[in-house]
Amino acid sequence: MGRLLIFDLDGTLYRTESSFLPTMQRVYAEFGVTPPPDREIMGMVGETFDRFLDWLIPQGFKLSKDELAKVIAGYEKTAIRERGELFPEACETLTVLRRRGYILSICTNGDSRYAHTLLEVFGIRHLFDAIMTNEDGRSTKPEMVRALLEEFKPERAFVIGDRYHDVEAGRANRCTVIAAAYGYGKEEEFTGADYRIESLSELPPLLDRIDQRASHTAFFRFYAELNDFLPEGSRKRTIRYSFSGSPAVKDAIEAIGVPHVEVDLVIVAGRSVDFSYRLQDGDRIAVYPVFESLDIRPLVRLQGRPLRDPSFIADVHLGKLTRLLRLLGFDTADAADLDDAGIVGRALSEGRIVLTRDRQLLKRRAVTHGYWIRSSDPIEQAREVIRRFDLTGRVRKFTRCPACNGPIVPVEKEEVRGLIPPRTAAWLDRYYRCENCGKLYWEGTHYPRLKRIIDAVLGEEGKA
Repeated sequence: MGRLLIFDLDGTLYRTESSFLPTMQRVYAEFGVTPPPDREIMGMVGETFDRFLDWLIPQGFKLSKDELAKVIAGYEKTAIRERGELFPEACETLTVLRRRGYILSICTNGDSRYAHTLLEVFGIRHLFDAIMTNEDGRSTKPEMVRALLEEFKPERAFVIGDRYHDVEAGRANRCTVIAAAYGYGKEEEFTGADYRIESLSELPPLLDRIDQRASHTAFFRFYAELNDFLPEGSRKRTIRYSFSGSPAVKDAIEAIGVPHVEVDLVIVAGRSVDFSYRLQDGDRIAVYPVFESLDIRPLVRLQGRPLRDPSFIADVHLGKLTRLLRLLGFDTADAADLDDAGIVGRALSEGRIVLTRDRQLLKRRAVTHGYWIRSSDPIEQAREVIRRFDLTGRVRKFTRCPACNGPIVPVEKEEVRGLIPPRTAAWLDRYYRCENCGKLYWEGTHYPRLKRIIDAVLGEEGKA
């Protein structure tokens, strides 16, 4: 997904001494401990908080790690709000980079409480697509950078930081490393960096020079709902994609952030191509989602023929959608006990469409049919699925068990009389049973509520 910038926080964006030294001075004073020189305290900036506490406690603090951490956190939050400072031109630089379409992220050894407090105090949280923090102090910077790369799959990534572990993290993950020489690192810590800057204002022009050295460039434009996968600054506009060699267009599309199962048509120089097309310098590429209302048979349709009888497998986070689809009559398996590989395996073996909120799951090469659920509202999620797979005419209300997905069939009242509450049996004659789990159903007092939910899904669909 485009170009990813991975920023360290302390000593790169934030002038840590502006709040850290006042905080520690108060902590030392409260417990009557003689503080070391300021330079020694600042030398711990960038280390994990757990390692900092290990350094701090032997100096004379008779508290546990948790107790001392709470004291520091209390003073630190106040100090950040009253005295904290970003490095000069930090806000301006980040805003410029965001507008240019870069993906911005934070990778810090601090915990989420600290990172989010900083970003919210200075009003810059909205500029970042991801915040990677070190909650338990056990993750290494290379591991954290790797997690960001796996999430975004960028065409190119840059690590910007002021300490040795930032350089190591970038090198370990084959990122371009830019040393923030204005921070707290010593000169020898920058060994191995590809570039260095003396201020944040130098970063945009440096990135421009690096971009100009890229061997090839293609220009992508994504249409309709495919923009949902892009950072806000890259939506509904042409995206510049730098590359070397001749990668397949499928790999480039996924590197930009769009799962291949969401793409049905790719146009290059006025002609449709398949996913194996190799990028050439200067290509202008239009990428379209699945067409349900347009006839594009003369073109190369990438998703092939739809499944004859659509059935689904929904990931564990879509439990309410799973039950709704079953109420609508659609065969929908859940993935409660499956990892990603298990979901894909079952989808392939049973011919199911993968429904998920996890974009990375849909980027697995083995996935042939899938859909990324946009909404967090179950009713709107069901509408999405119906629209995406053109299912209005296939709805069969209340024909599947919402509990287990088995088919529901009519059953004679006398056959199940012993299982029916006497008051219900006195006024109701029609009953149904799941062929799989044996659960009994009837149109009781709960039925109008379920019908309203189903009507809410289909009523909105009928207006589309």
